[in-house]
Amino acid sequence: MRKVSGLIFVMLAALFAVACARTASRHDTKAETERMVQTRLDAKDYMIDVQRAIPMTGPTMALNSHYTLRIKGDSVYSYLPYFGRAYSVPYGGGEGLIFGGVIRDYEHMAGKHGAANISFEVRTKEDLYRFTLDVYPDGSTYVTVTPNNRQGINFQGTLDTTPEPRK
Repeated sequence: MRKVSGLIFVMLAALFAVACARTASRHDTKAETERMVQTRLDAKDYMIDVQRAIPMTGPTMALNSHYTLRIKGDSVYSYLPYFGRAYSVPYGGGEGLIFGGVIRDYEHMAGKHGAANISFEVRTKEDLYRFTLDVYPDGSTYVTVTPNNRQGINFQGTLDTTPEPRK
């Protein structure tokens, strides 16, 4: 009986040790992700992978293609879909939210729950776009795009936290 209770004690101790190690590993991974998010935002060199589009009218849509919003220094490269009403656009629909441009009025402020609130404007040949990004420490991101000549649209995505940002 003592051998069985001793064996059970050893097994429970081993399970406890594994659980503690796994918790420590998750904590280290979480801290590393938070550090990488902050480093990317401070360097103004980051990419947001967009998974959901939330138009002003209509249902939320899961996106199957690889849509991104890339900030690199004073430039933005938008490869985002658009769903919504256009008030004034060129014949054929124009380029929508697929463009590259120079950032104006970039602001980076601390928000609630450790989030970073980032806002900026981009003028293209078609429109003036106002972007607002809420980036949380875990990398989850909420993007609001407000064009002058179209309805606004929102996106949910994740900030790329790999060691080397994709091009």
